Amino acid sequence: MINAKSLSPFDLIFSHTDDDGTTTHIAVGRLNEWCKVELSKGKIEVFKVPIDVEFAEWCVSNHGIEPHRLARMVEHLSVLDTEPVIFVAWPNGSHLLADGNHRYVSAARAGHTEINAFVLTDTEWWPFQIKGLPHLSMDLVQSGRSGIG
Repeated sequence: MINAKSLSPFDLIFSHTDDDGTTTHIAVGRLNEWCKVELSKGKIEVFKVPIDVEFAEWCVSNHGIEPHRLARMVEHLSVLDTEPVIFVAWPNGSHLLADGNHRYVSAARAGHTEINAFVLTDTEWWPFQIKGLPHLSMDLVQSGRSGIG
């Protein structure tokens, strides 16, 4: 578990809010670096996972995909040369796309049927959870302000 006070302004964070309102924050920049180190040691592997086109389009409207960045990635995407996306095992038995939303959507829109991915167990990604971040107000986020209260 990572204390929010130990984060730098440059740490990349993914936040997910469940249907019950519980928000989980993951230090995906640190998690991505950990994956690279563990891969080099042979302790984890990269999988080819199928791309779900409907899920990719859902990500566009629900995961903050910037159209200009997406357009640039679709033009220059070679799935074999991209960093793997990161899926994390979720308590309900599903997997959450925690890092690589733009890459995933770009690959889907480019017509690819698979993408390279790290598929992590709960014990692998839980140490990268962040505790102590301020509560996020969705009313403020939807109105275009920071949402941190």
